[in-house]
Formats: sequence, C-alpha cells, structure tokens
Amino acid sequence: MEKPEPSTAGPAPTLDVSLSVKGDDLHLAYKVRNPRREPVYLFNVLWDFAAKAKGGQLAAPSPAYACLRPNRELHLAKQILPLPRNRKVELRILPFATQLEPDREFEEVLRWPLPVAEYNPYFPVTPESKFEAKPAETVAFTLQLLAHTDDLQVKPAPLPGALQLWHPQLLARVETLRFGPVRMAVKVNKRLDAFEDF
Repeated sequence: MEKPEPSTAGPAPTLDVSLSVKGDDLHLAYKVRNPRREPVYLFNVLWDFAAKAKGGQLAAPSPAYACLRPNRELHLAKQILPLPRNRKVELRILPFATQLEPDREFEEVLRWPLPVAEYNPYFPVTPESKFEAKPAETVAFTLQLLAHTDDLQVKPAPLPGALQLWHPQLLARVETLRFGPVRMAVKVNKRLDAFEDF
C-alpha cells in the first residue's frame, strides 16, 4: 500500500491492490478508502470515442490503460494520460469519475485476457497494427483522483453511473495513488506500430 504526497485537502486516501493470474486472465483488485470529511472523485471510468458516424463516447475496450515500459514493467493505470509527444490531438481525454463519500471505500476488480493488450486511446489499433508477445517482469498500478472543492463542477457523464468533472485548475489539483511495481511475470501483447507508453 502506498500513499500520495500530503494534500491540503486532508489525510491521503489509501490504495490496496492485489494481483493474480487465474486461468488465462490477469486479475487486479483494488480498494480505495477516503478518510476525508469531503468526497473525492476517482478517475476510474475510462471511455473511448465512438465510431465517427455515431459520435459521442463509449466504454473503453480495456479495463485500464496499459503499456509495457522499456524496463519490462507492465503499467496499468486509471489516470489522466499525458498528451502524445509526437502527434497533435484535438482534445485531452479526461476519464469520467466515481464519487467516493467521506469515510467510505470503493472496490473494483479488473480482468485482462492474457497476453495483456497495450491500450492508450491516443494511439488506436488499426488494421495495420502489429504486435509481439513480450514478458513483463513487474506490474504497477496508478489511480488518480480529485478532491471536492466548492468550485468543482460535477455533472452526469454519458456512461451509466459516471460523473464528468471540470475545474479551471483541474490538472494541477489531481492527486495520484501508486502501487508497486511488484515482481510478477505477465505476458504482454506489445504494440510495434505508433504507440507511446506512460
């Protein structure tokens, strides 16, 4: 269990994670506890763009963003991804959020079929995409959140039960919870075409 840097919003939320391989799937179970007197908002509802003909947003095809870093660390994340270094994008993708009330816990179990597919919505898979199975030696998990403030705008998101957040200094106020890396051998389907890790 790891805690983020201290915040003026109050005691740091805690993150507990367990990892396991069950059959042909990687399982990641995480639990967040909010010890504060105000709600926090977990950036844990990932979305992707719907087909251009339909427009709008739909649930992401992966339970979390995933990449195999050069040091053979499989990084799984529910966070605001960095903008691409080598291409321009029309807008920044902000995950939708789940509200976690004071002194409450939130739990979720994520599953990936093996080998784990890398996923970054700024680099969608195309018919020309190529892959290579590579081993990860460690696994890490990142979860970001935002503390409640009176000037935070919260409204229902297009996905069921999710919330859309807006604040003029949103990126500066994001807090990050990290777990790992822990030693674990996992097979990953590494992208060989245009793709950036995080």
